Amino acid sequence: MSNYERWQQLLLKIRDLRCAGNATELARRIRKDASYVHRLFWEEGRKGAKGIGPEIQQVCNEAFALPRGFWDMQPEEAFADEIAAQAKTSSSASASLTTAPAPAARRANVNEAMRVLFDALGTLEGFALSQAQNAVRYALDNPLEWQAAATTVERLLAPSAPASTSGQTAAARLRNQFPKRDAHSPLPAADGTDEAKKGS
Repeated sequence: MSNYERWQQLLLKIRDLRCAGNATELARRIRKDASYVHRLFWEEGRKGAKGIGPEIQQVCNEAFALPRGFWDMQPEEAFADEIAAQAKTSSSASASLTTAPAPAARRANVNEAMRVLFDALGTLEGFALSQAQNAVRYALDNPLEWQAAATTVERLLAPSAPASTSGQTAAARLRNQFPKRDAHSPLPAADGTDEAKKGS
């Protein structure tokens, strides 16, 4: 594997694990135009392709606090501990299916989970809302990566999420954390065109 391909694979790991698979979010984090970032993933030799040189590596190091020597790693070494932890979590979740609740209980759990999720999204707006929605879409397309998507949504909610009160029930804490809104913003297009219109 050439350095060109290896660096592409490492940048893909950053995009998938730090930006919920969203190249537009990667572009925002490293302060580059989205079209430029997309061309970083083009095959070597293609007209218009951009190589991942020292400048891109340095801005990624700063934006994502990458460990020393990250760009010298093989792709399978990058974020190995984090990926192993996610795999363990996914394995535990799969094992729990053997003792899954009855269908009615499962429906109730799904209803509550969906209510919490959409109440949470209802507290966001603008670009933060778009990021959260893209994280949810990514989890739907990549079910085993749901934890990375959840981490992204939690990070977006963290600044406005109040601390838990020890005497409350779990449901009450969820209601306080994700206050209900009268209406939710429509889903923007995956390429972010709605946000652009909104800001114009």
